[in-house]
Amino acid sequence: MKCFSFLLRSKVVSLSLLISLISEGQAGEAFFAETAEEGSVLSDDAGSGSGDWLKEIKTWGTHRIPDDNPWFQGLNFTGRFQYQLVYTDVEDVDGRDLQTATDEIRRWRYTAELDVLKYLRITGSVNVSGDARRNGGDFDFGFQAHDVALLRLDAGAILKDAYGWDGLDKLHFTFGRYKHAIGYEVQQSSKTLFTPQRTSLSTLVFQSARPTAAVVDLTKDALDVRLALYSTSEGSRFVNGFNDGLAYYAGLHYHVTDDWSVRSEFFYNDADEGDDPLLEFEWLSSLSLDYDGGNWGFFVNGILGDNGDASNGVSDSNRQGIFGGVIVNPWYWIVKDKLQLVGRYQYAGSEESEGFRISSRFIRDAATSENQDVNGGFGDENHAIYLGLNYHIIDHRLKIQAGVEYEFLDTPEGDVEGFTYQLAFRTFF
Repeated sequence: MKCFSFLLRSKVVSLSLLISLISEGQAGEAFFAETAEEGSVLSDDAGSGSGDWLKEIKTWGTHRIPDDNPWFQGLNFTGRFQYQLVYTDVEDVDGRDLQTATDEIRRWRYTAELDVLKYLRITGSVNVSGDARRNGGDFDFGFQAHDVALLRLDAGAILKDAYGWDGLDKLHFTFGRYKHAIGYEVQQSSKTLFTPQRTSLSTLVFQSARPTAAVVDLTKDALDVRLALYSTSEGSRFVNGFNDGLAYYAGLHYHVTDDWSVRSEFFYNDADEGDDPLLEFEWLSSLSLDYDGGNWGFFVNGILGDNGDASNGVSDSNRQGIFGGVIVNPWYWIVKDKLQLVGRYQYAGSEESEGFRISSRFIRDAATSENQDVNGGFGDENHAIYLGLNYHIIDHRLKIQAGVEYEFLDTPEGDVEGFTYQLAFRTFF
């Protein structure tokens, strides 16, 4: 059994500790966040349980302009740092057993938001670390790619100021490099996830895609609606053009009560044969229900999709066809707002023998680094069970997550199964 590798540079650890000192509390984020990842960072609310000194520290990155300034209204800088230790014990399709251990900077990201001309918000977010050590690569610090790059227009405010019309609580138009988000876990920011990693099912439909998009967000009373038009072009680390096909997204979020809400989403890919689509799916759908009772809660998310065929980039017939699954994620506060017990179960399956693929983290990567055979992570049935504890030092802004996950995959070559043990540090400011 290999020992954990503590190869992280001392200056990185020092910076993470510095970041933790300038973090403070925040309540949960809306299902449809403003940038589908960051949420609105120009809020004055410091969050529950925060002391006066934390409220003051939060303003260090926020610069507000007097209300009578016609050009600039606010500037805000935020960031996040996520680090984890991982140990895997995997049995491949040939019955070979392998243990691996590594550490990883999961995310290191900085974001700036600028409010201008009263109705416009410009958002730019960059990733500054690329850590491929988990699959035998190297750690690279420096600009990797833009996470999002967005221009948002508050059309509702314009209509209200110009014509006195306030028929909607919110009406926003957004354009730029956008996070493709479908399903409960993907809509949830990485800052507030209950677990260190999303499930394989969520990761598959997400694929970390950042298409160029034109998006409409509107809210009326208890109903949130999001409509999006995606470009399926890819290749740029910034904003792509509309040179290939188009994809369409529609999402509804209805707050049934203060505790219960339901979400429905649909994605359709209209890429033509010969295009190189960003997302290799014909269509995706998601239906979820979540409950937050204060001391405990859960969400249930069902996802169904069609891998498509050669017309949208899937040439192997064994990897085409329908796939789907369900995620159940309960949680309970052992110590209110401090110590949280989290469980999760995911089932996924497909009609073809290789119609589903597990996430690269961590079984696939462990196998790749040691030349194990897990059939590339492709199979037709996948089960995953997670159990862990979250210790919230300062709400979600500074927390430690520890957990173990068992995962099983049925492949044409044989069964793959393994345990993954994770210890994660999460902070943002």
